[in-house]
Amino acid sequence: MPIAFSTALTNGTYNLTYNKGGVAQTPVSITVASNTFLLSGLSAGNYSNFSIISAGCNSIDVTIKTVSPSSSQATQNITTSITSGTVVILGEQTITATNQISNASVTYKASQSITLL
Repeated sequence: MPIAFSTALTNGTYNLTYNKGGVAQTPVSITVASNTFLLSGLSAGNYSNFSIISAGCNSIDVTIKTVSPSSSQATQNITTSITSGTVVILGEQTITATNQISNASVTYKASQSITLL
């Protein structure tokens, strides 16, 4: 889930620093276009202390922004016929799979759920 920001910065690319749960995170590159930018790829949690340095000035947003876990369901389909080997599906939400291979097994390593039909 992304966090949307509005800014007075001109269009361009900037480095953004921020905290998650009070802990400093690795700075990320953001692109400002039409006075807005998105901070994406975030997991659930509380984010704060957003900072961008531009032309020697430090722009700071100290508000706490909360990203909640998504409750919507994602659909991911594999359309290629798979008869052996390993298939990795990356997703942040529930995965529902139809097992169409005899003697196939599924190993799921994540914090969400999987349903085999």
